[in-house]
Amino acid sequence: MEKNRTAQGAFFRLCVLIGFAAFFFGLILAMLAATNSQTLVRTFARNLGQRIYPTGATPTPTPTPCPSVGSWTEQAPYPIAVFGNAVASQGGNVFGFGGITNNIAIANAYKYTPATNTWVPIASLPAPRGWFSAASDGTYIYLLGGVDQNFATTATLWRYDPTSNTYNTSLPSYTIPTYFHASAYLNGKIYRIAGRAIGTDFHVEVYDIATNAWSMAANYPFANHSLMAVALGNYVYAGGGNASPDKTYRYDPGTNTWDDGAIADLPAGRSAAASGAYNGRWLLAGGDVNFAVSNSVIALDPATNTWINLPNMIQARDYLAGATADQSFYAVAGTSGPGTPTNDNQQYMETPCPPMASSAFSRRVHGGAGPFDIPLPLTGSVGVECRSGGATNDYQMIINFMSPVTVGNASVTSGTGSVSGFTVSGSQVTVNLTGITNVQRITVTLFDVNDGTHMGNVPVSMGVLVGDVNGNAAVNAADVSLTKAQLGQGVGSSNFREDVNANGVINVADVAQVKANLGTSLPP
Repeated sequence: MEKNRTAQGAFFRLCVLIGFAAFFFGLILAMLAATNSQTLVRTFARNLGQRIYPTGATPTPTPTPCPSVGSWTEQAPYPIAVFGNAVASQGGNVFGFGGITNNIAIANAYKYTPATNTWVPIASLPAPRGWFSAASDGTYIYLLGGVDQNFATTATLWRYDPTSNTYNTSLPSYTIPTYFHASAYLNGKIYRIAGRAIGTDFHVEVYDIATNAWSMAANYPFANHSLMAVALGNYVYAGGGNASPDKTYRYDPGTNTWDDGAIADLPAGRSAAASGAYNGRWLLAGGDVNFAVSNSVIALDPATNTWINLPNMIQARDYLAGATADQSFYAVAGTSGPGTPTNDNQQYMETPCPPMASSAFSRRVHGGAGPFDIPLPLTGSVGVECRSGGATNDYQMIINFMSPVTVGNASVTSGTGSVSGFTVSGSQVTVNLTGITNVQRITVTLFDVNDGTHMGNVPVSMGVLVGDVNGNAAVNAADVSLTKAQLGQGVGSSNFREDVNANGVINVADVAQVKANLGTSLPP
């Protein structure tokens, strides 16, 4: 009797459990009925392949920017040991003028040709000058102020013509004679910024090349000398110097204002450094850093408003001058200590960092259904193109950039196939491929991509595995199941991968093509 009661209790509990199971199963069925059955079939089928491959034009993850790799080398020395000289670049050459040597200003001038690594004398200055500045407008080099051989402060403006190797001394002088000032060229105007005068000056004077006249701009925020300046974009940047050596400002000609908050301050006080624009950044080399002659080099990236450390110069120098020419920055002459001039010519060069692609896709036109894209990640696992390329194995790769680019050439640099042609439309590059065989990884490289700031080669890789509709790098039963599940369905963004022959219809031909490739896998 006791055994019967025990058996009955067990049977009762089992019934209760079965009842609960039936209830929850019914609830799940109700939820399933409220959703798209085809989507669920696809999801469950994809799980058989252990991977859900994203379909449609999913944005490719943006890669980490490549760091430019730079280094310093000593080049042909400046013909004389000097400091306080003026340097500018023009036509791919570097020009050096005047300076202080043997405690006197000189008039010597030289041209450096990077291609031959040689300096040659050019016409001497109209008169000796030291502690002055130079700025180029792309045609001429303008030489501003400085001290003469008697250390008298001047306000002269001379224009040197590299073509005729002559000076124009008839240009109007600016108002306040200065030395140890900064200068920059921007949009047809030359800016003379602060400097040393009878005292220390805070004025900013502007020479309009078109009108051949000077005018006053908004004052620099305080009196300062031995500061540095550069023109980048539509602004003039200035900072450092003797007064507040870590402060920096950005001048906006449109509003005639100096903005402290628009630019990060220097990481350490700096004055009397070589200054110039290099690879879209403001580069400062050497100078007095925390009141000691330094070989440290920093650069401001205006896009991120951050200062970064660059490789140190070979020699520590201050009161040197700098200019950018032929993809390099040159730091010329300067002192190694108080009153000790040198003839260094230190070259900084960075391995070009190519423009970054923002996304890439493999595009096929599926008959009347139109084009559909398979994302090609720029980093990490390769994107898999699962569709047939037709009789001649033709594919199309779309590569997007953040800004308009030019491209020198394109080719398949790894794998079997070739580029039949490419076009560039603003920031998008379309590469047409042919002869791309199945079961391989290919790399297409765009050569000499240039966005106006960066230049280099850009590779994009793709796996080709016809029938791998779930993109897990292997063709197996899961791919067959996925394709069968879509038989008779219209081709759209959620199932275009199952249209393996890309004719706009998912039918038995697609299933047959997947089956024909069973057992294939993408090589490592």
